[in-house]
Amino acid sequence: MDGETSRGNANHPAGWADRSTGRGRGRARSWHARAAALILAAALGGAAPAVLAGQAPFVPAQLVSVRGSRPAGPPHGLNGASCSTPAPDTASGFAAALDALPDDQWLAGDQALSVLLPGGGIVWLWGDTLRTNGFVHNSGILQTGGCLTVLKSGASELIPNLPDGTWYWPSSAVTRGRKLYVFVTHVRAAGGTNGFGPVGTDLAVFDVGLDGVPVFDRILPTPSSDAPQGQIHYGAAAAQGPDGYTYVYGSRFVSGAFGKAVYLARVPSVGLASLSAWRFWTGSGWSRDTSKAAQIVPPTPDGWSSSFSAFTDPSGGWVVLTKENEFLGRYLISATAPNPWGPWTVSDLVDISSSVDHYLYTPLAHPEEHLASGKVLVTVCNGGPDAISDPAHRYRPTFMELQP
Repeated sequence: MDGETSRGNANHPAGWADRSTGRGRGRARSWHARAAALILAAALGGAAPAVLAGQAPFVPAQLVSVRGSRPAGPPHGLNGASCSTPAPDTASGFAAALDALPDDQWLAGDQALSVLLPGGGIVWLWGDTLRTNGFVHNSGILQTGGCLTVLKSGASELIPNLPDGTWYWPSSAVTRGRKLYVFVTHVRAAGGTNGFGPVGTDLAVFDVGLDGVPVFDRILPTPSSDAPQGQIHYGAAAAQGPDGYTYVYGSRFVSGAFGKAVYLARVPSVGLASLSAWRFWTGSGWSRDTSKAAQIVPPTPDGWSSSFSAFTDPSGGWVVLTKENEFLGRYLISATAPNPWGPWTVSDLVDISSSVDHYLYTPLAHPEEHLASGKVLVTVCNGGPDAISDPAHRYRPTFMELQP
């Protein structure tokens, strides 16, 4: 992918044309210390920072069901008749749309996962989210045209925390019929540098009503529901293939390498809720035995990130957008393959560094959004010690446009 960007008061490499983090007005906020620790920990992704990489990379549950409630009448922008604002068609336009949201509903968040819903709306799912009235571990914004509405804008999470104090971060998502399936990382508070630890990956199910509003239904298990750090976490990325299967990518932390080992599973799209329907790529075929799963990308010091995007292109090939060296790296990696398991060919490296005073993580593509440039909308999350003191500038994702 060829990238272009510019950003208000920062210096950037030549060759970028449209990149923005949004809000141009800084506000001093007083945030709870726990929010600061969690946001920094999320950016660190399991390790303390050393130095930013300067070289181009070598790339070779006990579960609960809590049913949500539908809002009493659609808010503004939840159906086509009530939204006359056209959808943004530039990176800066998406940043400005977030800027217009009320700060007491949504000020800043990370992850920035987007999914096209039945009916044509798009839901944006966020991890740790800051509001002027508090902090939640996940949130959602519904986009209809150019109208954005914060879902469940009160003090609680869109995907509820569990009674034992653990919580969920969204990772990837697909739809089937009027169901939205979100792979979510199950997280617990823990001691040590990060202040959190992974429990596993579960599947959050939403019902999408005729009004286009996704409402949380329940949590289901996945093969990774009981998978602490060091085991495969399926759900790092997910995409529907043209063959009727949903392909679910898994990542695994390997000591000594920021780049994750990557694995692949597939499930008939009609059977996402069934554990018995999962099959795992062995390197030569598919097996129901999880222990036979083979790496499709090996772990390397500068390899793929924990979360990434996978999608198909018009020719039927597969595209992955990821990032080298996790939060320390400066390059986005665009890779293509004829099959969802590879073999992967790096088609482009894009330098996204703008400074060395914050961390860049979780690169995600948003091919369902249509830009005037014909490029793909991409977000990269920002984090670091100053994210809390200036969240509108330092904790918002950076929007950019990249040429596929």
